[in-house]
Parts: sequence; structure tokens; C-alpha cells
Amino acid sequence: MLAHVYALKGMYEESLATCERLTAAYGGPLSRALPSLILAIVGKTEEAKKILSELKTYPKLDPVSLISLAETSSVLGEKTEAFEFLEVAYQERVGLLIFIDAFPNFRNIRSDPRFADLLRRIGLPQ
Repeated sequence: MLAHVYALKGMYEESLATCERLTAAYGGPLSRALPSLILAIVGKTEEAKKILSELKTYPKLDPVSLISLAETSSVLGEKTEAFEFLEVAYQERVGLLIFIDAFPNFRNIRSDPRFADLLRRIGLPQ
């Protein structure tokens, strides 16, 4: 969460450093999903896409990784891919979905009818 907060505050170097500590301590998809989002935000799209591509091969992603990858896809302008991650999260009943309308990184897809449909299915106001 600290890495995410740093990113939201525009403290990208601190965010990436926190992600590196997470990777060193735990590894796994979560330690790669958040850096992909931060890299996308700062405009390092090729690096972000590379990580995104690697993580798509994982057979099962944790809830936070699914949301982070959906955010990454949204930031990169890959709307269909963002909705694919969100649909998996919905099917897996990821609790974080109740907050998606507040996530700033979904601003690229909020106007898409699929976003309103997802909010409706979750039970949130559109």
C-alpha cells in the first residue's frame, strides 16, 4: 500500500524503491504488478507492457495484482485488456472492486459503457 500511496502523491522514485523492497522480500506477481502501473504512469510504456505481458501468463493472480494490472491497462489506453482483468476480478468476487470508481487510474475507462455495466453488476451507483 505504501508504494501505491507514493505513486498517488507523485513520488514515483519512492514508489518504485518500495516495490523493489517488496520484490526482494516476497517476489510473486504482486511485487511486479504495482511497478507495471507506476511505470505506465511515468510514461515508461514499453517496460510496463513487458511486465504486463509476463504477468498475463500467471495461471492465478491475487486480487491486488488483478486490480493493479487493470489500472496499468487503463493507463496504457488498453481498455479491452483493462476490462478483461476487471471481469476476472468480478468473477472471483474481489472485494476491492467496490472502490474502483474512486481509483484515479480508471479515469480512462469511466466513460466506457462497460464500466457502468460493471458498477451495476457490483451493485454500485452508476
